[in-house]
Amino acid sequence: YESGSISYSRRATKRTSDILYKDPVEQAVADVETLIRDRLSPKPIPSALRPKHAAARAKTLMNSSKANPLRAAAEVKLYRDLDLLTLEQSLAAYEKLFDAETGLVLLAGDSEKRIETLKPHVPRIDRSIQRRVAVNDDDG
Repeated sequence: YESGSISYSRRATKRTSDILYKDPVEQAVADVETLIRDRLSPKPIPSALRPKHAAARAKTLMNSSKANPLRAAAEVKLYRDLDLLTLEQSLAAYEKLFDAETGLVLLAGDSEKRIETLKPHVPRIDRSIQRRVAVNDDDG
């Protein structure tokens, strides 16, 4: 059995010369890029956002984010990185969201220490539920 050779460069040239041809892979990549750009990319911070607004938001986060402290901590860090919160305000928020030791680590610890400190707060997947879902998927 002999197979003829395939010239991919000739095929590619032929496709690119046909102005009506749309490469499905390129179209899929363009669609994903559009989705990421339009829906998943962060929007710019409003220019009218001032330190007093960030401080008020941090107080709201401190009082309502026990269920998801990582999200609240990320928002506090964003405001701190933008110089909208002082160190003291950031520390107070972290202490309220977690505890005093965690607050200090988040503000002054190195990246490895911060990661280790936050690991217990990362939500875990309940493996028994995951196994039941997998078994149910196999039944269908």
